[in-house]
Amino acid sequence: SLQITIIIIMVLTSTSVTCKIASDNMEPKTATSSTFSFPGDHIGKLRDREGASQDTYQTEVIDDAVAIDKDSALHGTHVEYVAFCMLEDKGGVVTMDTVLGVEESWLSEFLANKCTFSDPHDNPPPFYCPTQGVIKCTRGATFGSRSWVLNPSIQLYPNGMTKFRLFAAALLEGQVIPSFKHYEKVLLARPAILRKTWATLQPKAEAVLKQLVNKDVDDKDKLLEQWRKDSKFLLAAFSQWVPQSMQVAVRSSWPPTL
Repeated sequence: SLQITIIIIMVLTSTSVTCKIASDNMEPKTATSSTFSFPGDHIGKLRDREGASQDTYQTEVIDDAVAIDKDSALHGTHVEYVAFCMLEDKGGVVTMDTVLGVEESWLSEFLANKCTFSDPHDNPPPFYCPTQGVIKCTRGATFGSRSWVLNPSIQLYPNGMTKFRLFAAALLEGQVIPSFKHYEKVLLARPAILRKTWATLQPKAEAVLKQLVNKDVDDKDKLLEQWRKDSKFLLAAFSQWVPQSMQVAVRSSWPPTL
């Protein structure tokens, strides 16, 4: 049997899918590799069989059901999503040519422009991702013109005031820059208030948010870049969060070290 390993090299761009395929027929010295490009709308979703003798797929290209060629390694595997190069009419049966299995998660990750996302879920709540330095959340989605329903997935939090509030809270909690944790026990208010919709009613919170919004700083990379431009960025705003007795110490160690 044919075993296929897929290595993404320039995956699922806004208009196409490019994959490097290593095909191994289980004999060590016969492995081959090729590169294929798939248009972004050349995705098929497995249809309910409803008594049919073979798997059929729905696509965005045509309304009729299409099949995987019987000579394909994926024939009869019931893979839910596939990418294909082209459609061919073989004796009255429309089949997909050069077919590859596609993980559902790739659709929302690499073809996000073809997805319609729900609002961020409250449960689980949005969170700061320390690896990428950004705010993330869970969102539902549908894909393409057929509105195929995708499982909820982790996505970047959409731009907007809420994202600034979430980032500000994570920052003052020490999630973004760990040295902020040194002030945890002396803060005059809990950073969690920044996550509230009414946060701007609090002068301390408004001061921080105003500066972040003005400079469009809603992730770690943007924050560090702003500090390279202006080492005093956020100093005055953060000073409102600590007692007067701490002001000199804050100024002398600003900006906080990583």
